Amino acid sequence: MIWDESSRDAHYRNRPEGKPFFAVFNLLTSHESSIHPSEEGGMAPGEGYVLRHDPARVELPPYHPDVPAIRHDWALYYDKVEDMDAQVGNLLRELEEEGLAENTIVFYYSDHGGVLARSKRFLHETGTRVPFLVRIPESFKDLYPAAAPGDRVGRLISFVDLAPTLLSLAGEEIPVWMQGDAFLGVRTATAPTYVHLTRGRMDERIDMSRGVTDGRFRYIRNYMPYRISLPHLAYLFKAPSAQAWEDHFRAGLCDDLQSAPFLPKPVEELYDTRADPWEIHNLAGDPAHRDILDRMRAENRRWMAEVRDVGLIPETDYRYFSGDSAMYDYMRSRPVPWMFWWRQRRWPRFPMGIPRPV
Repeated sequence: MIWDESSRDAHYRNRPEGKPFFAVFNLLTSHESSIHPSEEGGMAPGEGYVLRHDPARVELPPYHPDVPAIRHDWALYYDKVEDMDAQVGNLLRELEEEGLAENTIVFYYSDHGGVLARSKRFLHETGTRVPFLVRIPESFKDLYPAAAPGDRVGRLISFVDLAPTLLSLAGEEIPVWMQGDAFLGVRTATAPTYVHLTRGRMDERIDMSRGVTDGRFRYIRNYMPYRISLPHLAYLFKAPSAQAWEDHFRAGLCDDLQSAPFLPKPVEELYDTRADPWEIHNLAGDPAHRDILDRMRAENRRWMAEVRDVGLIPETDYRYFSGDSAMYDYMRSRPVPWMFWWRQRRWPRFPMGIPRPV
């Protein structure tokens, strides 16, 4: 059994008195469905809802066309994030009332970037860089990763680091097979140079892109450049903003930047997120950034080989390769798949027939 309790009624108050706890609260207030038109069982506000954020004052990213539906959904999303922050405030207040605040470490983060189109499901900063806050009470100040509370920590972290970090905080051994590195606690590891990113199945659609960032430069390799970045996903396009964007494109009203998600992708993308936070200037073809491109490309290949990434094998062929076992287990069951990757690096073409970059 993984959890002592796992339901809407689960709560740390239900534990035996004095027993340490690990509790997870999944707040859905700012979920993607929060910007969908109100429907039975949905989360979006019903008719008569008055936006607190003024759509006219929203600063739109340059890739979004300036249309009312997009401005509305941005404003609504800001409302919902504000509501969620208030919920977190209530949970923190509850800890104080229970007398647990000074003995509890709190993590507050999202599972992806924003929810408007070109954030969630995309490998850009807007889709993969998440807000991540850790509250460490003064009683555990020896665990502070910075000089003082409120300081920003520049270390790169990834979700695979969470499990090792929790074990480290508990003083437990971290299994050698566990991916990720602890970023807090007695077993804190050296800060990584890179964080890796993946895009694959998105509901009823598939794509394959891999990415890597060093905190400033972001490299994206699109293994299916013939697939558009913003395919029509039934769930995503419940948002009026997504449909309005597509309608604007089909009417020929989008500029080149706003049209890009509806057109085939480049094979490689490289962005300087410090100088170009919206990631709209692809530097992959810039000779001045060739060394950076080569470095990031090599790191992406190295990581894919290390984790034995099965993304290059079509889902329809999984059973052909692995039989009744999971692809994860198959790729670790014999040396043949590993050799596939080294041959892959020397072949002039990938199995999908996509030309290798030069």
